[in-house]
Amino acid sequence: MYKPTLFAMLAVSLALAACGKEDKAEEASTPALAPDVVAEMERQEQEKAIADLVPGTDLTSRQSGYDVYVAKCISCHGDAAQGVGGNPGLAGLSRADIAVRLADYRAGKVAGPNAAAMAAAAADLSDENIQALAGYIGR
Repeated sequence: MYKPTLFAMLAVSLALAACGKEDKAEEASTPALAPDVVAEMERQEQEKAIADLVPGTDLTSRQSGYDVYVAKCISCHGDAAQGVGGNPGLAGLSRADIAVRLADYRAGKVAGPNAAAMAAAAADLSDENIQALAGYIGR
């Protein structure tokens, strides 16, 4: 009376055990990648993820834009470009708009309440710095 149930359980156990052995055999036949190859693949995936967030911006430019933003902009415009202490937010501006505005401030073409502070902040920005900032901040 218990023999058919016992036999069925034994058959299922054997089938499951056999499936597990195939997976282990496959794993053993797949060569492991060298750590430097894995690191390079991860770096490329990270670059692609950032480039997808900011089209036309590579990882180096994005990091450069972040570095310049932290050094020159974050104290007045905030960590999320939201604006701090009455200074305007930059979030939502296009890359082109940011680049043009920074170039105009650097050239002294802008007048207004914040123009002197912005002209001083932009005075030593290179064209590459401006493009990196625009890529970092702009949409």
